[in-house]
Parts: sequence; C-alpha cells; structure tokens
Amino acid sequence: MAATNTHSLTVVVTGIDGSPLVNARVTRVALDREHITVTSDARGKARFDASSNDAATVTVIAAGMAPDSREIGGNYPVRLNGVEEFVLGPPGRLGRLQQPSDPSVRRCRRRTRHPVC
Repeated sequence: MAATNTHSLTVVVTGIDGSPLVNARVTRVALDREHITVTSDARGKARFDASSNDAATVTVIAAGMAPDSREIGGNYPVRLNGVEEFVLGPPGRLGRLQQPSDPSVRRCRRRTRHPVC
C-alpha cells in the first residue's frame, strides 16, 4: 500500500515582489460545497484543518490585487509539504503570475506547451 500525504492544508499568499500579503481572504470549497474562509497572517499564511489531499477549490482575494483560484487535491498534483503558493499581481493582470514549479508559467505569465513569449 502506498503512503499518502496527510499534511494539513497551508496556503501562502505573496505579491509579485515576494512580500507576504496580510489579511488576504482565502476560501476553501470542498466537493460537498462546504466552504471555510480564513485570513492570511503576517507571513501570508492561511491554515485549514483539512488534508491537502482532499479535492477542493481554493480562492484568494487580497485588497488591491487580482484574485486567483485553483483546484487542489483529488486528481490534481499535491505538494509534498501540503503548502499551496499563490502569487497575486495587480488588477488587470493574471492573478497567477508564477507557479514556482512550472517554468513555462514563470517565463510567459501563462501556461503553454512550448513557451514562446
């Protein structure tokens, strides 16, 4: 039997300059439509009493920034440490400016099969 990740879910919210975004509203909506909203702390962290393996949608809203939302857990890749990183940009730009593990997004500001910017 394969080992499973049982880390609780932590969301880290930063701006494009890498600084933590304090008091961002982070909402987790489970498949059964149960939703929980918490705010990020001084380090930009928001913690949920739920496994990072559980399928859900996480949405982040911060004052003066474009919101971002993504599916986690379930059939989506799960980070080994249970931490989901959200990098928010100013309104009018993509909310998900950089996905640390995906160089094509980092380079082109969008997901592409063959990055050409």
